[in-house]
Amino acid sequence: MKVITVNPASGKKLASYTLFSKNQLDQSLKVSQGAFEEWKNVPVSQRALLVKGVGKKLLERKEQYAK
Repeated sequence: MKVITVNPASGKKLASYTLFSKNQLDQSLKVSQGAFEEWKNVPVSQRALLVKGVGKKLLERKEQYAK
C-alpha cells in the first residue's frame, strides 16, 4: 500500500511512499529506541553544540532548501 502526498493548493501529486510492514516498523522502532538511549546520555552542553551546528548549516543552506 502507498501513501500519496498532494499539494493542497494545486492538487499536484508530490510524492508517494510505501508503507512499512509490521516487521519493518518494529525494526525501525527498535533502532530509534537505541538511538534515544544513547542520545539521552550525552551531556546537555554537548547536545546543545550539536544542535547549534545543525542550525548553522540550515541557515547556510536556506536558499538551497527554499527551492
